[in-house]
Amino acid sequence: MKLSVARILSAAGLVLGAALVLRFFASPPEVTVGVLYSDCPPYLATEVDMLSTAQAYVDWYNGKGGPIRLRLAAAHYRRDPAEAFEELCRRKVSVVLAGSVSELAEAAASHAERLRIPLVSPTAQTEKLQGRDDWFFRVQKPLSRTVERTAALLCFLEADRVIAFVSDNNEAYALETVRRTREAAGLTVEIVDADGDFASRRTWMASIPAPPAVWIVAAPETSFWICRQVRELWPESALILSIWSLSSGHGRLDEIDGLSFFFVENFDPWLAEDRGEDPFRDAFRSAYRHPLSMLFHYTAAAMDLIAAAAEEKPRARGESFRRALAPRSITRAGWSIALDAWGDPQGSPRVFRRTSRGVEEVFLP
Repeated sequence: MKLSVARILSAAGLVLGAALVLRFFASPPEVTVGVLYSDCPPYLATEVDMLSTAQAYVDWYNGKGGPIRLRLAAAHYRRDPAEAFEELCRRKVSVVLAGSVSELAEAAASHAERLRIPLVSPTAQTEKLQGRDDWFFRVQKPLSRTVERTAALLCFLEADRVIAFVSDNNEAYALETVRRTREAAGLTVEIVDADGDFASRRTWMASIPAPPAVWIVAAPETSFWICRQVRELWPESALILSIWSLSSGHGRLDEIDGLSFFFVENFDPWLAEDRGEDPFRDAFRSAYRHPLSMLFHYTAAAMDLIAAAAEEKPRARGESFRRALAPRSITRAGWSIALDAWGDPQGSPRVFRRTSRGVEEVFLP
């Protein structure tokens, strides 16, 4: 008996449908991670560092195999992230990585709230989003913890006069951290524009007595050149570098002979590469063979957080994915992060001193 064409096509359709269903359930679920980054010059170095690390992480994660596959969707903007965030929304991202500095994180957070997409920042310290049941998460400790430790360091150094070179950009972190530390320490802290003319700053520095302490709160490249001037003109001053100063390209500071400085951080970026096994870090170093930035480590931790939430709820979006992000602990080589229910890391940063001999931890009262 000959089968009718309709029956043959019907059977074929059933077989094809079953095959597609099996393939759907057999293939690892795909989770799309958005990266929102600014191409505005003051932030470009750290934002590109964040983006390139995220891309390398996705390639590494998918290459090793696992319960899910990650896909990256990037969108750039200049100052206002509204349109770029909406583009990521159209691309159906489950979560957005953004905000290598506090100012950019604050600008993006309102759009995360509006579009109901979780936002994870690797290094923002702003406290405007602290302790809130919102859509903002981070793996860097909040500003109050750094202020507390920096104030203790200044008192430890007995610095009755401090000159702080502070950038006008990223005000949510830069000026805020200096003002609050000055108040907490009860010391005289003179704020000077870090982004001023190099030659004019050198002339001014040469005309006044060296202060007991110099504090630099600026972008990495700006911080590097001010460090050179401080080493040349005020070598006897104790030098403190901000987290922002060290966020990208900290290895360049080794080019300045005899440079010594303090920094308040969660981990030592110079020694982090020697502490324990870290498969992603080791794969990245093997592939690219250049020093890893502080922002690299924080972005990797942020991606660990995102991957852990995605593995737990691979098909989650919106509120469900948001709830999977925190509370959660992330452990990396040499350090760990514990996020509370609001997505804010707990604990206090440490104090380190970097000299030509290496890095040592400074234990304050």
